[in-house]
Amino acid sequence: MTTPFGLVVGQRSPVQGGETTCGPAALTVARMLADPVVAQWIITGASAANAFGDLSGDSPSARFTAYERLVHRRVTRAAAPGGGWQLPWPRALGTPPWAVCRELEMIAGGRRVRYRRVVIRGRSRTRQQEVLAHWARHLTPGQPGVLYVGHSWLPRHIVLAVPTDDGTVIYNPATGGVTLLDLTDGSVSWMAGSGWPIAWFAVAAVGATPSHTTV
Repeated sequence: MTTPFGLVVGQRSPVQGGETTCGPAALTVARMLADPVVAQWIITGASAANAFGDLSGDSPSARFTAYERLVHRRVTRAAAPGGGWQLPWPRALGTPPWAVCRELEMIAGGRRVRYRRVVIRGRSRTRQQEVLAHWARHLTPGQPGVLYVGHSWLPRHIVLAVPTDDGTVIYNPATGGVTLLDLTDGSVSWMAGSGWPIAWFAVAAVGATPSHTTV
């Protein structure tokens, strides 16, 4: 029997395994939501996931970290996820937006889906609110998005956004926390507790059918 995996508000989800792996952790959760085989292996260690080669772990958190590291290698090397080339990136600096786009494309359907990054930082408050609202409306369960947040100088953290029956939820890899997305004030003030209350980039699928989730 396949163990179901989902993001539930108030219910703790996996926590990132390294200081600079918030991006790979968010992408690993996106993969778990889309691929029951990956979710089953991470949650239970089921042998059905033999395709993962040398990956192993004696607990869900260890297996999550192992897969997270696999993703981190993939999104920072010159060979892009899904084929082609990308600008390589130092792992100590986290995960670049272009690699996040390629990984999400692979998760959401490969060549049939295209993701892009939209800059939020530096726009007027009104325009930031419009961009965030537009980004949120274009997320779907099968095509989630991410948000780069940080302080005034740099983006420092990545969170995953996924529409659910209860509304669009935010998965924070740093804590494993799952909360409802709240853009009522046009900001990411709900991230203030993490120390990164400023939105820098929003990533979503191009051409995704707008959802009607209230944010």
